[in-house]
Amino acid sequence: MFSRRLLKIFCLLLFIVQNSYAQNTSTFDNLLTSANNNINSGSYNQATLQLKDALKQSEIAKNRKNEAHVYDLLAEISIKKREFKEFKTYDAFATQIATQLKDTALLISLNNRKGIYYMEEGQNELAAQQYNTALNLSIAKKETKKIAEIYSNLGSLFLAMGDKDKAINNFFNALKLHELNDNKRGVGETYSNI
Repeated sequence: MFSRRLLKIFCLLLFIVQNSYAQNTSTFDNLLTSANNNINSGSYNQATLQLKDALKQSEIAKNRKNEAHVYDLLAEISIKKREFKEFKTYDAFATQIATQLKDTALLISLNNRKGIYYMEEGQNELAAQQYNTALNLSIAKKETKKIAEIYSNLGSLFLAMGDKDKAINNFFNALKLHELNDNKRGVGETYSNI
């Protein structure tokens, strides 16, 4: 009789924990969705507030993957706002966690964004290294959308460096992949670069 009662209590506790986890996951996902919408519309301050709430939830839940994802989005906002000191901080946190978790998709995004940062800083060799690291990881994972984005970034880098032939080659590689993925925005942006 005692063990039956203990079993019922255990099941009830398990149900409560699972329900709490589901609510936290749903809240986190809602914050990320809303933050992404705000990033896409240029409402960076609102997105930052939402992401900081999501970060608190991730830390409480000890969900390192979610933490890394939030830091990645905070780094994205920082680079768009040209707040390079903040970018480096968020990027370092995201990179550390992504490396520990061996999260290749996140590492691709982080290396690509570091390439953008170094290009903005005029450090073209470092930008090329980051883009090539991201490109190699993307090719290994067969992430064609990311490969196209990286080729486009490489095209911009080579154009800035005055190597028009390499720039055109990378833009055409990007264009082929954007067309393959039916990415009309990517196709349009790439044509404007060519």
